[in-house]
Amino acid sequence: MRLFGQLSSDEQNNAIHYCVHLIVEDMLESDEFELDTEGKCDEHKEEDEKIQEHLNAVLTKAKELPEEEQFDYILSDEESGQVIFDIAMGMSRNAYYHEQEELVIFPGSLADEEDEEELDEDEIKEEKKNLN
Repeated sequence: MRLFGQLSSDEQNNAIHYCVHLIVEDMLESDEFELDTEGKCDEHKEEDEKIQEHLNAVLTKAKELPEEEQFDYILSDEESGQVIFDIAMGMSRNAYYHEQEELVIFPGSLADEEDEEELDEDEIKEEKKNLN
């Protein structure tokens, strides 16, 4: 496992580029873009609300364009491009970079033995219903 600072310059650029794509794809799939303003002071909340309004206006215009032009349109807007880059930079700096052969286990995917037994019983009941 490596952290962002341990990546080569090319790997860092690729990580940021990857995160930019995730953000823009998420924007295009949703109806509106929402910045997280929780825990911010009123002054920063107001600034974020203005940025959010601008991003949503750009997103609305982008959705009117042909699909192949939407991504470039969003990033061509100076303000939205900068906000997206800043978010992508934060995402890439906070990520963990694993090699392909490394085993990665997410705590949320771990189940207690009792939970697994319950799942097995539920699956069996469901299969029996499907057979009838």
